[in-house]
Amino acid sequence: MPFAENQQQTGGRIHYVLFSPWAVRSNGALDSCDSPLMKLLVRAIYAIVGVSVEEAIAPITHLIDNPPHTALSAFIKTKPVDLTMNTFDRGTAVRLDDITKKLLNR
Repeated sequence: MPFAENQQQTGGRIHYVLFSPWAVRSNGALDSCDSPLMKLLVRAIYAIVGVSVEEAIAPITHLIDNPPHTALSAFIKTKPVDLTMNTFDRGTAVRLDDITKKLLNR
């Protein structure tokens, strides 16, 4: 959030989009599970709510072709997300930005 708010760095030309496709059916999801029980559970969840990679990409390509006009926006699938929600805590974002800068300067 802080980086997107600092339009001086980008001249106002770069717009940031946070995007969540939710559950995408891919081999990577199953590979991350060590437990056979977890693999079974993940397979069941993705069978119910998961979408194919092609379906997950469609909203992204739409956003690339039709970029939002705000410096920062967020979407879950095709639904815009309100950036004033508690999920987008500015204080936490500033802290993460500070920590990231310190790590990069090491």
